Amino acid sequence: MTGRDFVSQNENVEFTCTTAVSNPRADVEWFIGSQQMSTIEKNYQSQPGGGWVTISKCKFKATSSLHNKVITCRAWNEPYPKKVVATRSLNVHCELGCFSITHISFVHHVLFPC
Repeated sequence: MTGRDFVSQNENVEFTCTTAVSNPRADVEWFIGSQQMSTIEKNYQSQPGGGWVTISKCKFKATSSLHNKVITCRAWNEPYPKKVVATRSLNVHCELGCFSITHISFVHHVLFPC
């Protein structure tokens, strides 16, 4: 699986899974945490020696609620029930706005929620 683990809030994110050669074509499904993603891209490339490579992309906008969520790509081939799984943990960084430093003192707790 390829894709950036560290992203900024509201950034468009893309992860890609590429399978090994198989015949018939492998299928791929994506999850963010336990939620299955329905908006994915799948392309199949025929190989010179026979068989297919499946390339699947999962695209979404990073939100603060996705911080530390696990991105999962599961691939399988219908004749073989065992699924191959790849995972990545997503780190979403919040964007901080500008503010005047004169408004912060040592007696205040400063929190920067997303």
